[in-house]
Amino acid sequence: TVNANNQLAEGSLKEAYIANMLAKRNLPQQLKAMGISGGASETTLADIEDMSYVSRMKKEMANQDECDLLITQLSTNDAARGLPLGDVAETKDKTTFATETITGAIEYIIASAKEKWNCPVAFYTGTKFEKPLYQQMVDRLYELKEKWGIDIIDLWNDEEMNKVTANQKRIYMYDKTSRCQLYIDRKFFLK
Repeated sequence: TVNANNQLAEGSLKEAYIANMLAKRNLPQQLKAMGISGGASETTLADIEDMSYVSRMKKEMANQDECDLLITQLSTNDAARGLPLGDVAETKDKTTFATETITGAIEYIIASAKEKWNCPVAFYTGTKFEKPLYQQMVDRLYELKEKWGIDIIDLWNDEEMNKVTANQKRIYMYDKTSRCQLYIDRKFFLK
């Protein structure tokens, strides 16, 4: 029956997710050994603490001579903390960006990547959750796309992601704001 097939598929997805996460258990240590730090929990775009995206980027750029593509998450933590959105700068001079704001930090990241590596920059958004500021952040990202020519992987407005059931969300999401690797793999690499 259809119900039995759905349950079998859901069970298989859960098993695949668990296997995937177990395989990646040591990934942060492996990446660090290669000089790549990856993401850090509870960090913000806005440069308000030592582990912000901006301060981590400043430290890590010195160790990275080349980059083919910089992909950055539009942090859900900034919205959850209610940090200031800020304004789009009138220039592309990174010394003028108010990096203590979300917009200033995004522009700093883009400008730094283009200056150091001359590579394309993409941001990916989070999925829908109950913080109106995040919608403003997604809208701002589209304004910055016009200014900087960045790419956006838009999970916030993704029709498929917004149709998922509560059961599917338990498979694809760690919590209300963090999607797991299984969703990213299935959405972008297995089609």
